[in-house]
Amino acid sequence: LSGLRHEVGQVQALTGAPIELVAGVPLGSEPSVDQRIAQHISRSDRYRSLELSVGTPPMSVVYGGRLQQLPFESSPLRVYERLFGLGDGNSERADLIASAQSSLLSRVGDRHAALAKRLSGEDRNKLQLHRDLVRDLELRVGGLAGLTCENNLVQPTGSESYQESFEAMAHMITSAFSCDLTRVASLQMAELPIDLVIPNYSGSLHDEIAHAVWVDPFAAAAMTDYAAIHAQHFGRILELLDSVPEGNGSLLDNTLCVWVSELGDATHGFEKWTAVLAGGSAFRMGRYLHYPSTTPFEAWN
Repeated sequence: LSGLRHEVGQVQALTGAPIELVAGVPLGSEPSVDQRIAQHISRSDRYRSLELSVGTPPMSVVYGGRLQQLPFESSPLRVYERLFGLGDGNSERADLIASAQSSLLSRVGDRHAALAKRLSGEDRNKLQLHRDLVRDLELRVGGLAGLTCENNLVQPTGSESYQESFEAMAHMITSAFSCDLTRVASLQMAELPIDLVIPNYSGSLHDEIAHAVWVDPFAAAAMTDYAAIHAQHFGRILELLDSVPEGNGSLLDNTLCVWVSELGDATHGFEKWTAVLAGGSAFRMGRYLHYPSTTPFEAWN
């Protein structure tokens, strides 16, 4: 798998589990850590989690279970409409759609009951699993329909730049947490546009800059700037969360934020892999922990 180090890193960054090859593509064999957390803290009448992206990363790093790669949404406009309604201010139209959804779910439930009488064994078990999923959806629709949540977000236009898309996603994650629409969110970042890192550069950021980080001082400085831009992104998320009062502190105090990459360095290395944790007042922060590559570890069972 020496030629698939990006893909292997993307699978293992959040799963910590061995990969499985499917048609030559590495996939996760266990849920990612965000989904393990969501299993314990999510509400049945809210979104279990949000999987978002800025730009279009090559593959999702979030897994709901073995080989269950969860898709991400890269359009700020679609995320806005999903979280905060249709975006046109027409409450009557929104109520009509919610009513239609509820009626449809009721009809599906009746059809399940009739069909189950004609099935037995494994087929009935499969039908019951599907019915459970429909019931979960019904709970979520009902819970979200009765939720009132004020936000001061500007509706995205659908034509945001990379930086504008990030800002919109960061604000929507903050609002979603503040309104308790969800308690877990992931934001995957596609490769930065070259102009953000090296203005007026016409070469390839990936092939000519990242891969030369250990032999070219210019490339090393450029990739340092690259990491600094993402550090500013992470800092902005922390700033937004910290701006929302909650309990005796802020939303940031009750949120654990994690920043990771799929690789340890730009030449496909894993040894210098870094994870940054911030927020979460229940966790002991203010430390730098270094685990050498010789440190024994045990993957998820």
